[in-house]
Amino acid sequence: MGQELLEREPVFCRTLEGIDTYLKPLAGWSLVEEMTRDEAGSRIDRTNIAQPAIFGLQVALAELWKSWGIEPAKVVGHSVGEVAAAYVAGAYSMEDAVKVIYHRSRLQDTTGGHGRMVAVGISTTEAKKVLVGKEDRIQVAVVNSPGLITLAGDTEPLEEVVATLEAQGKFVRWLRIDYAFHTHQMEPIREELLEVLADIQPKATRIPYISTVTGGQFAGEKLDAEYWWRNVRETVQFAPAITSLIRAGEDSFLELGPHPALQNPIQECLSEQGRKGVYFSSLKRKSDETYEMLGNLSQMHLRGYRVDWAAVNQSTGTWVDLPKNAWQRERFWLESAEGHYLRCGDEEHPLLGLRRTASRPTFRFELDPRLFTWLDDHRFWDSVVFPAAGYGEIGLALARKLFPGEPYVVEELEMKKALFVTEQKVPTVEVVFDPETRAFQIFSSTGDRKEWELNSQGVLRKQPFPKDLAPVDFEAIKAGLPEHFDHQAYYDDYSEAGYQFRPLFQHLQNVWRKKGESFAEIVAPEGLHGSIPSFHFHPAVLDACFHTVKGGQVAPDGAKATDYFYLPAAIRSIRLFVDKPPHRLWGHSKVNTDNDREYIIADIDVYDDNGHRVAEILGFRADRVEQSDGDDLEKCLYQAKWEVSRLKGTRIEGSAQIAASKEILAEVSAALPPLYQKRQLHEHYDRFMPRIDQASRQFIVNAYLDLGWQPRMGDLVEVESHMRHLDIADHHRKLVYGQLTALEEGGWLKPVGEATWEVIQVPERQCATELLDKLAAEMPRFASEVDLQRHAGPNLAGILSGEVDPLEVLFPHGSSDLMETFYREGADFPVINPLIGVALRKVIENLPPRRAIRILEVGAGTGSLTKEILPVFPADRTEYVFTDNGPLFLQSAKDKFGEAYPFVEYTLFDCERDPVDQGIEPHAFDIVLASNVIHATADLKETLGKLRRCLAPDGLLMFLEVTWRRAPLDNVFGLLPGWWRFADTDLRDRSALLSRARWESLLTELGFRDVASFTSSPKIEEDQQACFLARAPEPVELATAEAPVSTEPAVADRGILLIGGDKRLEEGLGQLGFPVWTVGVDHGAIAAAIDQAESGGGRITKIVHALALDHPRVDSLDVETLNQAQETGVRHAHELFRHITA
Repeated sequence: MGQELLEREPVFCRTLEGIDTYLKPLAGWSLVEEMTRDEAGSRIDRTNIAQPAIFGLQVALAELWKSWGIEPAKVVGHSVGEVAAAYVAGAYSMEDAVKVIYHRSRLQDTTGGHGRMVAVGISTTEAKKVLVGKEDRIQVAVVNSPGLITLAGDTEPLEEVVATLEAQGKFVRWLRIDYAFHTHQMEPIREELLEVLADIQPKATRIPYISTVTGGQFAGEKLDAEYWWRNVRETVQFAPAITSLIRAGEDSFLELGPHPALQNPIQECLSEQGRKGVYFSSLKRKSDETYEMLGNLSQMHLRGYRVDWAAVNQSTGTWVDLPKNAWQRERFWLESAEGHYLRCGDEEHPLLGLRRTASRPTFRFELDPRLFTWLDDHRFWDSVVFPAAGYGEIGLALARKLFPGEPYVVEELEMKKALFVTEQKVPTVEVVFDPETRAFQIFSSTGDRKEWELNSQGVLRKQPFPKDLAPVDFEAIKAGLPEHFDHQAYYDDYSEAGYQFRPLFQHLQNVWRKKGESFAEIVAPEGLHGSIPSFHFHPAVLDACFHTVKGGQVAPDGAKATDYFYLPAAIRSIRLFVDKPPHRLWGHSKVNTDNDREYIIADIDVYDDNGHRVAEILGFRADRVEQSDGDDLEKCLYQAKWEVSRLKGTRIEGSAQIAASKEILAEVSAALPPLYQKRQLHEHYDRFMPRIDQASRQFIVNAYLDLGWQPRMGDLVEVESHMRHLDIADHHRKLVYGQLTALEEGGWLKPVGEATWEVIQVPERQCATELLDKLAAEMPRFASEVDLQRHAGPNLAGILSGEVDPLEVLFPHGSSDLMETFYREGADFPVINPLIGVALRKVIENLPPRRAIRILEVGAGTGSLTKEILPVFPADRTEYVFTDNGPLFLQSAKDKFGEAYPFVEYTLFDCERDPVDQGIEPHAFDIVLASNVIHATADLKETLGKLRRCLAPDGLLMFLEVTWRRAPLDNVFGLLPGWWRFADTDLRDRSALLSRARWESLLTELGFRDVASFTSSPKIEEDQQACFLARAPEPVELATAEAPVSTEPAVADRGILLIGGDKRLEEGLGQLGFPVWTVGVDHGAIAAAIDQAESGGGRITKIVHALALDHPRVDSLDVETLNQAQETGVRHAHELFRHITA
């Protein structure tokens, strides 16, 4: 270990000799002598020798790498490696570092002979279950990666646990030591370790130090004796430490040690975070040490790291030119690496093809029917059409390629446009994945590939699969389904409806059914057996699972078969629980919605012969497609019926005469008392809310206890360590902060620092459901809020650990009934929604008789507010655009409002994206509405700016928002990612919600006028929700190139805004007779200057943008300089234009 480097590398040798000068007086033996002993005389297997030797090797390697120009950006150590890491980071003098390693190793050496350690392939969550009842004798000693930990403790119980794990087929490897480090067996050395290290003097590090005690960055000054006791006793949090580095953007790791022991854990952590990285080692057992060092150095050089070659090549040899005829008598082929890959590379998957060189994961393949021969049997309209199931398989292939071994689900799969397949024009298919949103899009093109069409899109989401599901009883299912069809009869029905499936797409052999439900035997034809192994869920087999849905449709007598022609439109989720399904499957379909033959939505469970579930397809939606019928004589005749209809976009000239906020508030105030009294909202605030808050807090306590929390008086509870100890999923970090704040409100905790609380009353388990039952019995009118807590509360532990999908809890089987009921009947909605209707009636009271009104509702969702306000607007002169970013909400709204309100248009819209890019005309709407939507965006200022662009001059923004953070809200809406999307921490530090006063001040800061708000209560303190009113800012008039230059003398109310100019330019412009306001780059300062000019009775009429004058004039620009120039140049001017015209 290091012997060859000792002989060959002076830097390495000097470092070890320097360590020896401090260690030898303490230990009585020489480190250099011990490291140069032969194998027969080595004492390196003894802890008191091994640990100082490891320390010496690691520090000497660090110095050697440094001499070659390789220095770390951050440092992390694994267990004993933390001592060397602390020294390299600069926290200690060599004397103190040696003192720490000597006493640590000396004392730990005395603990041997009573325990063992074993590496096991399980997660910490699984470990907690395995160790129940044995926690005082066995502990988790090391967390190396998400799926690899080390258990340690007393020998006998540890061997029992290992026997159980081996019986389950888990990976197990015993460590060849008789110690139980990082467990209770270390307790006897605590006092002496603290005493002998009391005088070490840690200091601030020069390189950031990442602790494997805490799992995050740690201050060097705090690396005192107490820290090293924690290092000896507590679990080694290596995986959390590496994960924190990965999240901070680090992706290159160099291990200092005698062998690359940490490569696999690091790679697993990278994979867990969906990232790729580079690993370098220093040495490898039984390999030449110089060769290994130089091999890794060369790899770093190839990766772009700067190497001091003069230090590496300390040689006096003569330089010799290489011969210039390098190609003589050798075959030469000039080809780029990408060209070679495209020509010779292995396909990732038949429906992914080859991975392209692109900024985002991108795959491309040719959909040639001569290769995909099975496609010929999937036909509609006498044409070969790529099946919707194929898009599902592409999603599954992406998930398994990009996130191998992880439980990813294909969700929100939408079919956008049919993909026709021909030999004459073979489609090229491209699959593009966005790592940030986990969304994927599937495009196709024919010919020269200049035009691409979007055929499908979906999202990959990580979602733990359910465990230990009992097999289903097929006979019991069949017993409830009275009708039976054989293969021929079933597909005869398909043919009559207009489908043209051929044998390779006719898998259903037997079907049992009744209205709304069917059960089918699915057998893959022999003609597919050759291609099935190439796929995860072969598209023809998955498509056969979709066929089971038709069995749940029972047509009335006399109905035409062609009226039952449906094509897949969307699928909420596809989960595959096995590597590959068997050739024979059983599909069980249940229809959730059959909307008067317009569309059908169903859930499909897929089983193997033993009744075990192999796949789950939720929210499968098929839309009815009109079929032409040449024999229908009536369709050869028509009758014209004329109706008077206003042409969209007309009669919108002039002002809509929208009422002032003062008038609106007066109207609302008059309507409020009877609504408040009818709903008995005083009881809601005084009696109901305190008790449901109590029940919600109790659910949090129960969930934490279920996850293993054992609170004691005086314990400190810190967010990060609390989540780690309870194995709470990382994405719930903000939620956990809110939950601990709720426990503070409940009297169990008190704050003692940033994100830290002290236990002042030990929380105990109590049946929170009983509290809810009593509450619902006493106040049934508020039952919809209770129902939400009933669904979410008992599942809270599973959701926090990642084992339960919150969407399935809140939207069971894809149904939005629970949420619709809440938004219609819960909280103060029965009061605030009608009040918004009253307000809108006042808003348009003075609408000119021939003037149309244009309304945009953003994030309309379940349509609870829409239902309340649509009757307010005149049907003959209203343009109402109902929007949401979920297509299923749009279809549901069409079904509810389409017939009664023909003036409503339904379209997808994301209020965080540019409205123009989504087909929304700028400044086109008199009223923009939103109900509890804006808080769920990443940046409030950005979102409000985009909504402002939608408003017409003098238009009204009107939106409803919750203004209180409460445990019942966090326990429901806080389970969904949108609740925590906020990134504008200058506005919202810990919660997505703002207070009523802060909303009003923000709107004013952004330039909105006539800002006001109202609530559902006459009492100021009862403002859990508030509806805000804000008028569009008056537009700034811009002088254009075509505008004639005025010859009139300057007047005091006309001014110039100078951006980025100096004093001389300001004075020069001032001589023209105009007042000048000079500002810098900040858009906020620009807006303030405009406001200041207007408040003083003036007006900005000209803008001089001079920031680009500061850019250096050079002959060539690198990319970084060019980007910097654009930030204060064209990009800044572009954003300025958007800002002042919004």
